[in-house]
Amino acid sequence: MQGITCDAESVLAILAGRKGRTTRVAGCLKPTYRVGRTYYVREQWRVRDCYRISNGGTSSARVQYAANNLTVMVPVTAEQVGQAENYTRADGKWANPRFMPEWAARIEVTVTAVEVWRPQEFDTPMIIAEGCPTSRDDPAWVAQGDEPKWWEARWRGIHADDPVTGWDADPVCWSYTFDWKLKGASHE
Repeated sequence: MQGITCDAESVLAILAGRKGRTTRVAGCLKPTYRVGRTYYVREQWRVRDCYRISNGGTSSARVQYAANNLTVMVPVTAEQVGQAENYTRADGKWANPRFMPEWAARIEVTVTAVEVWRPQEFDTPMIIAEGCPTSRDDPAWVAQGDEPKWWEARWRGIHADDPVTGWDADPVCWSYTFDWKLKGASHE
């Protein structure tokens, strides 16, 4: 299964049920992700420690996720436990999401639609689907009517003033709508 990288804000929005859409600059003529396919979400993470069980038992790794500091016991195969030991971080640093293997992921998304848009063309429902916090219960709550400002700030925060991908460039993008679920794991 292929992975899709998300930052902490996106991961938290997915887990809160606010995010069901992600938009990526179109780097090629075909979308990277396909309708009907499932992908695992790669996020900042680290392995706290590993438990190797012999005699056919199930080994596990304690994986911690940076977005909300949640630690999860993840069952791993004998091959994966060796990989997990390589990712164990005694220095306390987080591992780059690009290197997250599928076994360590906690979220899966299934793409339900792919559209072509430019960031400045997004309307309010599309912005809300990108994870804009519209509930007054959310500490990052965005007032009604301010969703476009949130979207521009979010895009600028990711792409800065890049002349190709930045807000002012208004690049052509693939916008993916998705359903999500938690992968099976025991949460501590």
